[in-house]
Amino acid sequence: MEHRRPNLFRSFCITLVLLLSLGLCGCKAQPEADTFFFQYEGYFAAPVSSTLTVAITGFSTKEACAAVFQNAASMSFEGNDAVRIQKFSIEPHESIGAYSACAVSATLAFETAGVTDATALCVQFQDGSEQTYPIGTWTFDVQDAPDHAELLNVWSSPVSNRVGNMFPYHYELLDRAASIRSIQYGPDQIADVADGITVHDGVAEGELALSGDAPVRLIRPRIKVEQNGEVYSVYGLCCYCGALNVTEADIQAEQKNPDLTLAEFSTDQDDET
Repeated sequence: MEHRRPNLFRSFCITLVLLLSLGLCGCKAQPEADTFFFQYEGYFAAPVSSTLTVAITGFSTKEACAAVFQNAASMSFEGNDAVRIQKFSIEPHESIGAYSACAVSATLAFETAGVTDATALCVQFQDGSEQTYPIGTWTFDVQDAPDHAELLNVWSSPVSNRVGNMFPYHYELLDRAASIRSIQYGPDQIADVADGITVHDGVAEGELALSGDAPVRLIRPRIKVEQNGEVYSVYGLCCYCGALNVTEADIQAEQKNPDLTLAEFSTDQDDET
């Protein structure tokens, strides 16, 4: 089955920014940061030697956000050599209230199997200077388990919602003789059929509760599918949980307290998905 992945990703990035819905946060290590990202909690399941493109939304009050990063030479995760930022692009977007917004599309390369974390993004500029931006807590769960995308259609699954503590899913078996066994959607969060995964006529659809208090999560799940007695991995789309409920007030809170932790952050959550 052929899918138009680049066009879908680009359209989603644009929609995400316009709806105040992107979460990757970091800011200058000073009060009332001029340029920052919106912190969120991230879980990324991936096969080793693969890549994944994610969108990072930046905000600036001092100058156009895209101008801040136009002379960026490279980007990396502070203290994490297992996941490399292979390439990136910056695209300007309309202002959100007092904030100039831009989207950084970063292609992550997962080069080493294992579970690693990142809490800060380092940006190296062409003049030799470097700036570090906190990004919340990101977990990379990389396994030597190839993506058997031929077993499952993941393209109907939601890529965003309003509720930060719920992960929505919709997966359709492409081989009806196969069966969905489990969904891993966090470092220690794995749901199987016994835990309430709803599967009917080859389609798994529902929501899974997320632990913790992070207002926005970015989740790329690993789905286990059994076929002919063997269990294979399939990797879903990234879902920005809670992204559609972010307000300008939330962005302002991040600007005023750039070192805010996810546990300290609070925002009114709408029960509507």
